[in-house]
Amino acid sequence: MTRLSLLIVGTSFGLSFALLGEPKIVHAQVPPRPANDTIYFHAATRGTVFDSTGNHKWCWVLRSSTGVGWHESYDRGPSDALDEVPQTAQGCPSLETQEVDLTTFGYTDNATDCTTPCDSLRANGTSGQYSDGCHFIEVALYDSHTWDWYHATGDWKGTQRMLHTQAPTSEFPVPTIRVGFNRRIPNVTVGTVVYDNNCAPGGVVRFTDYHVHHDWVPPTVTDGCNWFVNTSISPLTPQPDMQQTDWQKENPAHRIHAVVHPFGWPCVRDPGQSLADSLLGPGGALDDTGAGTLALATGTTSITTQPTSIPRTNWQGTVTVTPELLVATYRNYQGMSPIDYFNAQQQSFPDSGNTAHRFWYGPDSQGYYLEVWWIGTYIDPISGYRTDCSPGPAGGPRYWAGWTSNSFINRCGGQDSVSIGGAAGSPAGIDYYWGSVSGRGRGESIDPAVTATAGC
Repeated sequence: MTRLSLLIVGTSFGLSFALLGEPKIVHAQVPPRPANDTIYFHAATRGTVFDSTGNHKWCWVLRSSTGVGWHESYDRGPSDALDEVPQTAQGCPSLETQEVDLTTFGYTDNATDCTTPCDSLRANGTSGQYSDGCHFIEVALYDSHTWDWYHATGDWKGTQRMLHTQAPTSEFPVPTIRVGFNRRIPNVTVGTVVYDNNCAPGGVVRFTDYHVHHDWVPPTVTDGCNWFVNTSISPLTPQPDMQQTDWQKENPAHRIHAVVHPFGWPCVRDPGQSLADSLLGPGGALDDTGAGTLALATGTTSITTQPTSIPRTNWQGTVTVTPELLVATYRNYQGMSPIDYFNAQQQSFPDSGNTAHRFWYGPDSQGYYLEVWWIGTYIDPISGYRTDCSPGPAGGPRYWAGWTSNSFINRCGGQDSVSIGGAAGSPAGIDYYWGSVSGRGRGESIDPAVTATAGC
């Protein structure tokens, strides 16, 4: 068979998922802000104010006779975990009343674009108890530009994790993390410590007294994304009950973890030729025998490769190939951009207040596509918005969907003569009408005659 380049793959730490089993997210064609953002994460324990500095002070402690300050976040995981307690005038006690915060400082390489702080990471909080008995709070971080409110997904940029803690609810919102010139986000309380005496990873109880085990689940390390810990925190000589005092939440130098990420882009943007070679080479899922291609074309839902890796990244895992990859290859043969094919099958809505424009078929294709962006909030759908595509509930987001027939970006509403229509509506309404006008399946070319009478 003709040798083809790999178009797109699904990647995850040690896991595999389908290339296009469900809608994911749409990526902008150009960076929305040409700069890397750096987020510093500070101690999770609240600390206390007890002296003239007026700052919240805390200690990192070593309560093991066999460890050091930095220790593994999980079995055979990275050594990015630190045990934290508040500091008081009497020392570093284990207090059952200590609160747990998310505190950050955010910077961007292009600070002139963020004289007013810019959104960088969306933060989603969850809390519960693992199967090993350990209580946790996790704050998962997603690129705020590519976050899709309707489908609750986006480009993941890492997770802050606090063990031996719990939040009042299993899911909770956290304010968006912003960047600028030395942009500090005030303490955001997310929970409290718990006496975690049933926490037994590996069947061994390792909890001793109230403290926060604070670690970091990093994103895939690539040329664009990286992370690090504060090397100023020196390892301690292994002996019990060691501690280091006078760390301050308000001091930018007293950070714990940091992540550097390209705003508006996923960490892994180009899987690289090596994965194409793996799929197409001898013994690969799509090798020249044609067996894999034939299977996908005749009913096989997916083919999963053997474990592999991506050069210049720390990613290791498997790749799952689905029939959509073959269809995208055919669309490429017809002259359609492969990324447009995949994006056309994904429906992405920015969060309320995020005015980023999303494209459901383009924008660099020559076919017809939807341009979707947030325009406001429904006040009273019962008495107004009767021309909308299925108005949403009061307080719900309202989006504009513009149908266009040109490779340029055209705002519907009389702003450009090539626009062939558009309307406002709720995510559910726009999603429904998109399915009806695309007719032959999302991602196919849209007939403008059909579009004009689709009701949206």
